[in-house]
Amino acid sequence: MSDKLVVGSEIFNVVSVYAPRMGLGEDIKSPFWEDFDEVIQNIPQTRKLLIRGNFNEHIGSSGDDYETVQGAFS
Repeated sequence: MSDKLVVGSEIFNVVSVYAPRMGLGEDIKSPFWEDFDEVIQNIPQTRKLLIRGNFNEHIGSSGDDYETVQGAFS
């Protein structure tokens, strides 16, 4: 989802996402990332872009070495 926000003369697009959690199959994750990419690509480059959301422990390709960041309450 993308919302347009006008602040003075600036136009911002705010994209809010909730990513599929780690451990789910590519059949679920791939459509999400493809849709997310399509939303981002359709926002004019002349606008400011704010992305907010829950990316569910998506830290690089794995969570190795992030034990103090990831956890039951992170």
